[in-house]
Amino acid sequence: ALSAVVLTALCALNKKYIMIESQAMSAGDSLMNLTSQAGDWFLHDLCSVAGNILRLTQLLPQSILSAGCNSEDPLLSQIYCSLKCMNHTYNQLKDLQEMYNNFIGIILVEAAQDQVCQEPSVVSLVERLESIISSVQIPINDILKSLQLHLRYTVMNMAVGKQDGASKKSTTYLQNPAQHGAVMQVVETLQAGFEALIAAPQNEEGDIFPPRTPDQGEMLLMGFNGLFNLEIPRNGMVHHLKQLATPPAWTIVDQIKEPQKYYARPMTDDDARRILDAMFFVKKLSTMVEVLRMCRHDASGFRGGSAKAPQVPHDFEALTKPMRKYIADYISTQILGIFSVSTALFVCRLLEFHGIDVTGDVQQKDIGAQGQGNAPLEELCKKMAEIRSPELRTASGVVSQIEASWRQEDAQGRVGRELSNTQILAQHLKVMLTAHHWLHDHLLVKSSHNKFHIISRPSFLMEMRKAVSAMHNLQPRLKEAIDQQQVLIGSAEQRLKWAAGANPALCEVMSAFESSVSCHKMKLASEGMMAKNVCNMASSILTYEALRTPTSEAVMNDNNFIQLVEDCRQFFELSLKKPVTLTPVEQGLVALRPPKKKIDADWISRAEELISASLLELKRESEPLDIELLAAEQRMHQKVGFIKLTMAKHNHIIPDIKSLLKTLVKRNDVLQCDDSGLVGLDQYMLRYWKFVDTVNNLIKNLSGSGNSKFDAAFLNRTLLDIGDLIYSADSIYSELLRFSTDDEQACKKIVRQAAGTESPRKSNAVIPKRDGGTVKNAYAIGVWRKVKFKLEGRDPDPGIKNTAKHQVSWTIAEATNLDNLALLYEGWTPWV
Repeated sequence: ALSAVVLTALCALNKKYIMIESQAMSAGDSLMNLTSQAGDWFLHDLCSVAGNILRLTQLLPQSILSAGCNSEDPLLSQIYCSLKCMNHTYNQLKDLQEMYNNFIGIILVEAAQDQVCQEPSVVSLVERLESIISSVQIPINDILKSLQLHLRYTVMNMAVGKQDGASKKSTTYLQNPAQHGAVMQVVETLQAGFEALIAAPQNEEGDIFPPRTPDQGEMLLMGFNGLFNLEIPRNGMVHHLKQLATPPAWTIVDQIKEPQKYYARPMTDDDARRILDAMFFVKKLSTMVEVLRMCRHDASGFRGGSAKAPQVPHDFEALTKPMRKYIADYISTQILGIFSVSTALFVCRLLEFHGIDVTGDVQQKDIGAQGQGNAPLEELCKKMAEIRSPELRTASGVVSQIEASWRQEDAQGRVGRELSNTQILAQHLKVMLTAHHWLHDHLLVKSSHNKFHIISRPSFLMEMRKAVSAMHNLQPRLKEAIDQQQVLIGSAEQRLKWAAGANPALCEVMSAFESSVSCHKMKLASEGMMAKNVCNMASSILTYEALRTPTSEAVMNDNNFIQLVEDCRQFFELSLKKPVTLTPVEQGLVALRPPKKKIDADWISRAEELISASLLELKRESEPLDIELLAAEQRMHQKVGFIKLTMAKHNHIIPDIKSLLKTLVKRNDVLQCDDSGLVGLDQYMLRYWKFVDTVNNLIKNLSGSGNSKFDAAFLNRTLLDIGDLIYSADSIYSELLRFSTDDEQACKKIVRQAAGTESPRKSNAVIPKRDGGTVKNAYAIGVWRKVKFKLEGRDPDPGIKNTAKHQVSWTIAEATNLDNLALLYEGWTPWV
C-alpha cells in the first residue's frame, strides 16, 4: 500500500514538474524572467519539486532500489539506473541554485566593492578578460550563433543535407565542413587565453613559482570561475542517461511522451556534448565580463568627477541578468526533460516490479491509434492502488503529511537563503550609501534625506579610535607574554632533551613539540604584522578624517583658501585688462612684504620699516665679513711683496742668463743650416717672456696700481692665472737644463764632424764671417759657461739647494779632479 501511494504521489509530482518544464520551454528567451504565481523563480520550483520526488523515493523499500547496482536482472538494473539519473539531475539543479546564491551573496558584492576601491588587481583582471575576448576579433554573439548552428547540424547528423528536398542552407553547411573547425578553433583560442590567465605563474623554463598568497583579483577570478564547475554531476547524469532503456510501447505514456518534445538529446552524443561545452565556456566568459563591466560602470558613477560618469547605477535585476541567462540556457539545453523522463521510467519499472503489466496496458491504449495514442501514467498507478485498497487510506494520509512537511521545510529553506542574500546586499548597500554620504557630506549636510540607515561618522571614528588605542596598549603586554612563553618553551625543551637522552622514544615527542612551537611562532608573527598594518591603516584613516572634520579651524582654512582663489581670479582678470610689468626692485619689495589687500600708505610705511630693519641686519652681518676681507687684503699685499722681492732677485740673476740665451740664439742661427742647433729655443724664449709679463701684470694688478677692479670676475681670472703660472714655472726653469744638455751634445757633434773632415788646404769651402770676421768655438763657449757657473757659486743640480760651504767644497773637488784636466787647461787658466 505504501509503495502504491508513493508511486501515485511520484506520478502527481512528476506531472507538476512536467508543467514547469513546459512553461520553461514555452518561455524561450524570457526563461530567465520566468516566475511562479508566488513570485519564485522557475529554478527554485524545479529544485523544490525534484527534491520532494527524491524524498518520496526514500519511502520505498531501499533493498529494491539498491539491488540493481550489481544485479544482472534487467528490471532491477533499470530501476537503479533511473534513480541514479534522477539524483544526478537533481544535483545539477541544486548546483545551479547554489551558484546563483553564491553569485548574489559573494561574487557580486566583492566585485562591486573592489571596483569602487579601484583595486589594481581587479582592474587589471577586467582588462585582461576584455583583451582575451578582443583577441579573436569576433563578437561573442556571432561565436554563439555559429556554435548553435554547428550543434544543430551535428545533432541532425547531417542527414538533412542528404535527403531529397533539403534546404539550401543545410546543403551548403554539408558542403563546407570547414565551418565546423573554424568556430571550434576560435573557442580553443579563447580557452587557451583564459587557462593562461588562471594558471599558476611560471618562469621561462616552465617551472612553477613557489606558492604565494593570491591577490584580490586572483581570488575574485578563482571564485567566479569556481561557480561554473558543473561537469562532475553532469557526467554522472549522462553516464546513467545512456543506460536508460525505453521500450517502444511506452513512448505513448503521457509523462514519457510529453518531455521528449524538449528532451536534451544532445547530451548522449559525445560530439554534441563537446560543442555544448565550448558554447557554455563562451557564455561563461561573456557572463563574467558583462558583470564586471557593470560593476566598473557603477563604480565610476559612485566616484564621480567625470562628465561621462553614469548618474544612475544598475539595479539588482540588471546585475543578476547575465547569471540568470546563463542558468536558463544551461537548463533549457542540458537538463530539461531528463528528470521527468527518468522519473516516469522509474515509476513504470516499479509498477512492473509489483506485477503491473505496463507494456500490455499501454498497448491496449494504443490499439487503433496507430502510435498516436496517449496512455496516462496516473491510471497505471491507480490500478496498483486498487489492488492494495485496504491499506491505501492510512498510507495516503501519512504520505500527504510527510509531503506537506517537506514542502514547508523547502519553503523555509528558500526563504532563509533569500533572507541571507538580502541581508548581505542590504549591508553592502548600507556601506555604499554611508561612503557616499561621507564623501559628499559637505553637499548633503543640509539635505532632508533619511539618514536612518547611514552609519554615524563620529561614532564610527570614536569606536575605531578606541579599538586602535586598545590594540596599541596590548602590544607591550603581548611582548611580555611572548617573552614569558619563550622562557617556558626553553625550559620545556631542556627537560625534553634530558628525557630523550634517557628514553629515545621521546625524540618524536620533542620533534612534534618543536614543530608546534615553530608553527605557533609563525602564527604570532603573521598576526603581529597584521595588527601593525591594521593600526597603521586605522591611524591614517583617523588622521584623514580629522582633517576633513568641519571644525572652526578647518572651516576658517577653507574660507581662506576660497578667498585666495577668488583673489587670484580677480588678479588674473585685472592683469588681462591692464598688464603691468614690475621692476626687479618692485618685485623684491613685494616679496619682502606680500600685500594682503590693497597697497596703501600703511603698507608702504611697514615696508619701509622692514627695509630699515633689513639694512641694519645686513650691516651687522657685514661687519665681520668686512674685517675678514681687510685681513685677506693685508695677507694678499704681503704675498705680493714677497713675490716682488723674489722677482727682484730673479731680475738680478737673469741678465747673465739673458746674455747666454742671446749667444745661444745667435749660435743656433749659425747651426740651423746643418741641423746641429738647439730645437725649440725660439719657442722657449717666447714662453719665457710671456711668463715674465704675466707675473709683472699680476703684481701690478694685485698691488692696486692697475685699472682692474676687485670683483668676482677679476678674482676668478687671477686664480686661473696663478694656477697657470704654478703649472708652467717648473717647466720654464727646468727646460734650461735640457738646453744645457743639448748644447753639450751639439758641441761634441761639431768636434766629431771637424775630426772627420779633410784639411782646410784641400777644401774650397768659404768660412762665413760674423762679428767683425771672428768665428766662435761652440765647445769653448760651453766650457766657458760651465766655468762661469762654478765661479758664480751656482748649484750643480738646480733641483737641490746647497749651502755655500758645500758649493766651495764641490768646486775645489772639481778643480783638482784629473778627469777635468782638459777643463783646467782650456778654461781655468784664462780666467785666472
